[in-house]
Amino acid sequence: MLKKMFVLLLLFTPMVHATQESEVLIINKALEVYVDKGTKGIEEHWPMPNTVDVTPFVNTLTAIEKYYGDVIDYDLIKVNEISERVRVAYFALNYNEGAAFLRVQTYLNHENRVLFNYLNVHTEYQTYFSDK
Repeated sequence: MLKKMFVLLLLFTPMVHATQESEVLIINKALEVYVDKGTKGIEEHWPMPNTVDVTPFVNTLTAIEKYYGDVIDYDLIKVNEISERVRVAYFALNYNEGAAFLRVQTYLNHENRVLFNYLNVHTEYQTYFSDK
């Protein structure tokens, strides 16, 4: 039976020099690799520092794929500008038999480096959105 929740929290260290406008492009590129190559592509090309263990994230996506099938594509749902330096982007990962939702929080530090501070994948939309 599908567990109601697949949650993964990764705290990142600085990983890319970028402007805050481009962090969604960085995420899009990583998601394109996932769509094209599956979890193997994430292991090889996900833009995270070597100090972050990618295994829990890959395991979560693999578990979702066991229930929903292959990932087909993804949709950018919205980007919230929380402050001048903090943004939260929401994506729908579309699989053969369902969707999972990805939340990414970024922070633009004072050296203009985009830091990916939080990444969460969940199979229930209520985790991020209400019915109201």
